[in-house]
Amino acid sequence: MGEADVAPETIETENLVLTRSVDSRDKPMLTDRIMRGGPTEFTRWSGFVVPDMGAGVVGEELDRFTFESDNDKNVCYSIFPKCSGDMVGYVSLVATVDEFGLASYLGLPVGREYTEIEWFIFKEARGRGFAEEAVGTVLAGFFGGKLLEGSGCTVTAMVGSRDAENLEAASRLGFRDPLATGWPEPDDDDGDEPHDPIGVLRMLTLEGVEFERAEARLCSA
Repeated sequence: MGEADVAPETIETENLVLTRSVDSRDKPMLTDRIMRGGPTEFTRWSGFVVPDMGAGVVGEELDRFTFESDNDKNVCYSIFPKCSGDMVGYVSLVATVDEFGLASYLGLPVGREYTEIEWFIFKEARGRGFAEEAVGTVLAGFFGGKLLEGSGCTVTAMVGSRDAENLEAASRLGFRDPLATGWPEPDDDDGDEPHDPIGVLRMLTLEGVEFERAEARLCSA
């Protein structure tokens, strides 16, 4: 089944409209918010720590980034609150093969395809529940077979160990950290490196049955 058959152009939730991302419309907004947020915001988006926004890696990463895909294993939605209509971030699904043996390291089945979910909420829009609502909606579509083909698949998410807001949202949606507390924190005390706002990236995992249980808990809360 191809992407055009399973990924709708628009998905509405109680508070949001998720619209298939288009580079010409959405990438300038993403670039503007990251550049205005400075090194900390760039690190939250990319995972790379940079000393200042003049570093070449900033422009290179933003130039290379694209919302769009030429295959049926990737879908990205830009997030628009109904109350304002302004883009506040995005959420994407990317089917990927475990090239680095992380599955075995995390105690997961080896030799299968995983799907990674990624999301980013602009600084001024955080703390309003947009991440949880948007990510939960996309996960429901994925595991329900309406976005890509998610039946029986494992979803992974990379979230920084210091990113309390996204860790909490991921936990409420059913994600777990297979390595629990086995992630050392970076040392920022030497003063030579810029502060790392995200810490160590944790690879969280989610199965369909865990998501169903999380949804049930959220509905009954």
